Amino acid sequence: MELGVTAILLLVLMLLFKVVTMEIVFSGFSSPAIFLIIGGMMLAKGVNDTHLAKRLAYFILAKWAGTAKGLLASILIIPQVQAFFIPAVAVRATLLLPIAQMLLDQIGVKENENLRKMILLGVAFGGTISGTVVLTAAIGNILTVKLIKQFLEIQITYIKWFIYTVPIWLPLIPAAWYVLIKSFPLPAEYQEFHHVKRELRNKLKDIGPINLAEKNV
Repeated sequence: MELGVTAILLLVLMLLFKVVTMEIVFSGFSSPAIFLIIGGMMLAKGVNDTHLAKRLAYFILAKWAGTAKGLLASILIIPQVQAFFIPAVAVRATLLLPIAQMLLDQIGVKENENLRKMILLGVAFGGTISGTVVLTAAIGNILTVKLIKQFLEIQITYIKWFIYTVPIWLPLIPAAWYVLIKSFPLPAEYQEFHHVKRELRNKLKDIGPINLAEKNV
């Protein structure tokens, strides 16, 4: 059965059997959290239909991905930028993971080597950290704000959330970078790989100049 039909059926059954009152059954439709999530998903669809997310990733990587430390820093920073317009940790990680794997293959990193472990964990850590600072960057944030409003009658706005979480968010990025660097020591041959930067610049050129759709997004 289709998900939408199932959802409507549950609403009807709750009304028929008087599980809860009508106000509670339809309260979800008036929740600002629902419309914020829908708006965020619409924006993410717009981003995914253009080269904007890929352009940003290639631009950052082309700047710093010439060394292992720079590559890890780029992998951690990219989701933080994406968090402002892609509202789900899983989506950001899904967009970044193929790029990270492509770079590792170009470098020639084998399975179970420290560099591969470090970068793939960087994708996971970067995505998780990026869900803290922006209210719309994780659905859990939106639901938390809704519950605080419901039970404590405290309204936390987009800007307030940003101000409250910045002191937590900023230290997490260098902390994750430091922990991963120390946890996965690298051999000398993986300290620098400037050919990767050249390849990324070429990919950036292949995308072409920013078009109208990307500017609109």
